Amino acid sequence: MYNTTPVSLDVAMNLALAYMRSGIIPLLISPPGTGKTTTAEAIAKEMGATLRGIRLNSVPPEEAVGLQYLDHEAKRTIRYAPSWVPDEDGKDGNVVVFFDELMQAPDEYRKGIMSALLERHLGDHRIPDNCYFMAAGNSVEDGSNVYELDRATADRFGIILVRPDFEIWANGYAENKKVDPAIMGYLRMRTDHFDLTDEENAQDKVIKPSPRSWIAVSDFIRHCRENNVDTAVMKAGLMGKLGQEIGDSLWTLLGTLADLPSLEEMLKMSQKQQAENTPKSMDVMWAYGQSMIWYASTNERILQVIDLFDAFDRKTSIPLVECRSNVMENILDRARNLHGIKVQDSPRIKEELRKWRREGREDGDGTNDNLQEMKAA
Repeated sequence: MYNTTPVSLDVAMNLALAYMRSGIIPLLISPPGTGKTTTAEAIAKEMGATLRGIRLNSVPPEEAVGLQYLDHEAKRTIRYAPSWVPDEDGKDGNVVVFFDELMQAPDEYRKGIMSALLERHLGDHRIPDNCYFMAAGNSVEDGSNVYELDRATADRFGIILVRPDFEIWANGYAENKKVDPAIMGYLRMRTDHFDLTDEENAQDKVIKPSPRSWIAVSDFIRHCRENNVDTAVMKAGLMGKLGQEIGDSLWTLLGTLADLPSLEEMLKMSQKQQAENTPKSMDVMWAYGQSMIWYASTNERILQVIDLFDAFDRKTSIPLVECRSNVMENILDRARNLHGIKVQDSPRIKEELRKWRREGREDGDGTNDNLQEMKAA
């Protein structure tokens, strides 16, 4: 049990950078599929360094701690340095060495690695000053078969306990991976299904979704659609990655959306056609809403979304005004923080939001910055 405060992945990255720059080796502890490798890649980029990653639970000894051989003439044992060790003269430039699965490494590896981390030597090879280390692994609480660090070893690291945060994942990693909008809509409704790797009530289940699972499922869905894979195969594939209960739940949504137009198709319709295609259930609305949030990356696209909401039939069975407010809050937040767009920069967006205000269409308690921005408009 690691008695430290869990943090989200973005905090973990900044903390790891601060640790490394102050001479402390960060050790990221998190459930499988959380994004530790992606974090290491981002840290190396931030430091202007080459990343050399090594997964310690699946490499032969010579790749982990070097190849040992006998020098009969000198009557001594010599160890060649493994490929991850930078040249002693520093000519390799800044290097970040990322030891993944540290707690699953065989004992013979771990001793050599700890020597490199703490003494900056591996056999006869000195580790240059422009080499930075970070490590990662899972814990027993994550259901992994791992070696738990003793207090003396843990004291050598800065422990960073990472727990997945859906919003951070959705606004960064998932967008870059182009995760299917239906999946994002589903997860916004069922954030409790986002990561079950360390849930006590799921300890008896081998198949448990993680952030990595949802990326894989998105790629699988895309492949099935593009290649007209049989629906029975597609449904079974979802079960194999998410488990029966969550796979069934997602399949219900995908089946609902199968015959509906995409957001891009809907934006090209006439107002009458848009009204006829007004979402009639919350799961469909949230799936479209997630597409809107990602789509609205420019002033022009924000206005397209506003016009589409205005075209929707107010007599629909769902609480359209509340849904629209939630979607617009997210759009404004992303426009401001990710795309550098503000309402004040577009007179027409400003006027549309004023109209919504006058007509009493927006919903919310007024505490959110985006609602305040709408009201200021």
